[in-house]
Amino acid sequence: MVFTLFIVQIIHTKMQTQKLINQEKKQTQLLNQQKAERSNLRLKVKQLYNNDYLEQLIRERYYYTKKR
Repeated sequence: MVFTLFIVQIIHTKMQTQKLINQEKKQTQLLNQQKAERSNLRLKVKQLYNNDYLEQLIRERYYYTKKR
């Protein structure tokens, strides 16, 4: 009887551990996605401070020609 109780506790603990490992993997993937998105947004902000980039962006989006 006691042996069976210990076996059940071990199995339950193993299942909980696996569940936590899976949650940790999902959260790590989400964190990596968020870090990549943050990096991309920082690059976009940096580019917006660059006048050459802004001119190029306006020409691409609104079909303006470059003034000579």
